Amino acid sequence: MTTAPQSKFSLTLPTQDNATPPNTLTVGEITSLAFVVGANTYTWPVPATEPVGATVTAPFASLTPPFVPVPGTAYTADVYAVDVNGNGLPSASVSWTQSAPVPAAPTGFTVA
Repeated sequence: MTTAPQSKFSLTLPTQDNATPPNTLTVGEITSLAFVVGANTYTWPVPATEPVGATVTAPFASLTPPFVPVPGTAYTADVYAVDVNGNGLPSASVSWTQSAPVPAAPTGFTVA
């Protein structure tokens, strides 16, 4: 079994702010996402037409700066949404070990 290396973050955008009581966010209010991996922060612009509560995918290569994980390395990350008022609250952290691709099976293997 081969495992493809991880290449993207997927998450669901928030639907409310952290006010008491919370306010409902509107389309276009979230401007970007910030992914914190170790001591580094990587940003990704949220399309202005993306609905609140939508599931979005941010490819590692599309982050600023691009996130280039090292195969076999363990990482911990969290993410927060950003709007005109500043940074939102961070998500729960996720941890993973970056997978590495392995060679495909040999072909043309016979016994003569």
